[in-house]
Amino acid sequence: AYPSGEPFAAYRAAMEEVAGQEGAAFLDVAPQVLEGGSDMFLDYNHLSDAGHRRLSGQIAEELTQLGWVAEVR
Repeated sequence: AYPSGEPFAAYRAAMEEVAGQEGAAFLDVAPQVLEGGSDMFLDYNHLSDAGHRRLSGQIAEELTQLGWVAEVR
């Protein structure tokens, strides 16, 4: 079985609020990773190779959009 987003919704909302208050960037990766289903996870807590690839792609895209890193080709 793999995790659902429900148990972490309040935590993510709090993190997003604090990030906004502090002027920090916040990237909620859970929806995109979770939509990949069980292929994204080895077990309930650990990402598979596919999950890590999806996560790293999301992080790279966000950092590029923020202008913190150059676009990687």
